[in-house]
Amino acid sequence: RVRCSSGLRIERQYGNFYESPAGDMEFGTFDADKAISIALEHAHTLDDRAYAFIQSAILYTTVTGYRRVRVHNVALRVVTLAGNVFQYADMDATVSHLLREGKRSCEQKTLELGEC
Repeated sequence: RVRCSSGLRIERQYGNFYESPAGDMEFGTFDADKAISIALEHAHTLDDRAYAFIQSAILYTTVTGYRRVRVHNVALRVVTLAGNVFQYADMDATVSHLLREGKRSCEQKTLELGEC
């Protein structure tokens, strides 16, 4: 499950998983070669002197049968200029996210003859 601080909301989640009605993502397996991507949307104006927080929590079962939770937290500085958002962006992650968005939009639309 992915959560975010007030003022933000998760618009869409991308990846190979089953999404339950509660918004939880269920994976058959999740290893170092798997990745998910989320699109955030801001619900109202964010304070540029504060941080935005994102948390992901994974509940999994080890090979020996123990249930564990792995939690990742990140605090992101809120900025007012769009250029500052991409100044330190991970280009591989950005391209991967854009490809996932493109794939999803292609699956939802039909191409008319001659659009290529």
